[in-house]
Amino acid sequence: MLVGLVRPDHGTIAVAGRAREPRPPRGRAARLARAREIQMVFQDPYVSLDPRLTATQCLRTALRLHDRGEAEAAELLDRVGLGPREADARPRDLSGGQRQRLAIARALAVDPRILVLDEAVAALDVSIQAQILQLLAEIRAETGWRWCS
Repeated sequence: MLVGLVRPDHGTIAVAGRAREPRPPRGRAARLARAREIQMVFQDPYVSLDPRLTATQCLRTALRLHDRGEAEAAELLDRVGLGPREADARPRDLSGGQRQRLAIARALAVDPRILVLDEAVAALDVSIQAQILQLLAEIRAETGWRWCS
């Protein structure tokens, strides 16, 4: 309900003291404003990544939609621990941990106020889980963001 995938039957959802619209926003500007407020990283990032795009193209698309410089794509990939080889790879060519890092980078590309994680590490190996959780802790420390899982 927080991210708008399910509508509440009754009641109100408030974020930072502001009631959220029960219906999805209409119009491009309203949808982009909502996306800047809340981003979600799914348990299986493969279903939320466009298989036709490379990692860099995926990030550039998000950055362009939100009027941010496309040059930030390399910086975001580096921030989540993906290098030049992964930057040119498509999601199917990345490991589960790398896809999850890409999904996190894409969510961070719009600089959201809230990051919702749908069991973002549940399907990963324990060592990769630790890396992703460490990455999220570092991002939280740097930005002061709140995230919920």
